[in-house]
Amino acid sequence: LNLGRIYYKGKYAKQDYKMAAEWFLKAAEQGEPVSQRFLGIMFKKGLGVERDYAKAMEWYLKAAEQGDVISQRSLGIMFRKGLGVERDYTKAMEWYLKAAEQGDAPAFNSIAWTYHLLGDYENALPWAEKAAAALPDKPYVIDTLATVYEGLDRYEEALKQFKKCLRMYEEAGNEDGRQRTIQKIEALKYH
Repeated sequence: LNLGRIYYKGKYAKQDYKMAAEWFLKAAEQGEPVSQRFLGIMFKKGLGVERDYAKAMEWYLKAAEQGDVISQRSLGIMFRKGLGVERDYTKAMEWYLKAAEQGDAPAFNSIAWTYHLLGDYENALPWAEKAAAALPDKPYVIDTLATVYEGLDRYEEALKQFKKCLRMYEEAGNEDGRQRTIQKIEALKYH
């Protein structure tokens, strides 16, 4: 695991994803969940290995079944987006909820966003608020909260959160996020 991380991050040795994958595989085959998660990431992104969503799912699942919270959330993302599997919001929610039960704040946001995709803003709201309370400095979380408020026709609250999100993107120098948020603010003018 440690050699895999060294090659993956390139902190104490030259970054080498292929070598990292080899070391992670050795530990993953022995059941080490963090190495299994890293292999999931590497197969999902095609880092040092050929991109293969099915293999990413396989490794994430092995780690998730051992309680690895990041792998649980990652499986939710794979199911929500239909990467390596057919899109399945129900299975996505199952994995997000497992991560949320362990206190994973990004999973709170993922649950809210999935409810948003399903058009269920009443159930999305408590998760969006919980995510915003836990991760107040993450613009994507504030965007989710604003989107949920908009879906509930709470336009003033949505506008307030979108403006907060816009400031965060401006401070971070994130032009794409800034432009997307400006469009959302403009769209609210018609409500």
